[in-house]
Amino acid sequence: MAYHVRKEQSVENEIRRLACERIDKAMVALQRASQGWAEGVHRARKRFKEMRALLRLVRRPLGHCYATESHFYRDAGRKLAPFRDTRVLVESWTGLCKRFPDLTTNQTVCDLQERFVAKFEAIHTEEADSIPKLLGSLSAARLRVNDWPLDAVSFDELLPGLRRTYSCARRSVVDACNNSDDASLIHECRKRTKDYWCHTTLLEPTCPRVMRSKCRQLKRLLDLLGQDHDLVVLCTHISDELPASNVDLVHLLNERIRKVQGRLRTRACRLATSVYSESPKHYAHRVTDQWILWCHD
Repeated sequence: MAYHVRKEQSVENEIRRLACERIDKAMVALQRASQGWAEGVHRARKRFKEMRALLRLVRRPLGHCYATESHFYRDAGRKLAPFRDTRVLVESWTGLCKRFPDLTTNQTVCDLQERFVAKFEAIHTEEADSIPKLLGSLSAARLRVNDWPLDAVSFDELLPGLRRTYSCARRSVVDACNNSDDASLIHECRKRTKDYWCHTTLLEPTCPRVMRSKCRQLKRLLDLLGQDHDLVVLCTHISDELPASNVDLVHLLNERIRKVQGRLRTRACRLATSVYSESPKHYAHRVTDQWILWCHD
């Protein structure tokens, strides 16, 4: 089922249902990874991020359980990160060469592409061996959902989590736009915006027209921030793979990448200004009103 709340169920039951569905979908994705490895890993990582966003909604009711569960899904995602990074590495490199065809006339550049592909294939083999253990851990995590202390949780307990997520995302955008040369701030903005997007998707049924429009804006923003992050990963691998004697080539490649990043960051900041125009207080009032009207409709 979609990552949405349902009106006819209690908040407690919906949180547990959504959590179990995310885990089930992650397990299915990993089990099918042998047929479509890249897509399977990508889907599993998405489910882990949705789980962490869901946990942030009920951080207060969960109490000490929150840190344990959040760290579990963080670590699960990190176990799959090497494969994700090498896949993105190949895709970003291919995109850069299409944008700047003159790069492919350099033999060192062509050799670099071959090394990126080889790294991707090596990680593929290594990661495949870790899947069974991760699946076992997820089975145990699913059982823990029934023990989460969520008895009689209502929307009032979700509101602090919603407001905190929005405030953190809004603040991260301001920091990133004011320091657009800082890759770590851009990445932090991407992570916090992903949480806000998850919560907006979750609450879409409460006001479909407004929330769908917001989801589309957030998705566009995430695409821009994601492309930027992929280029940061590419820069790191270029520096690692090219010998120190190729200083001029490294400088050329980084210059081309920074040119693309500059455009992406300008577009992202412009869009983010619109996406985060609400104050946290206004946002909290709006989602509360939407929830009340939805429940009484």
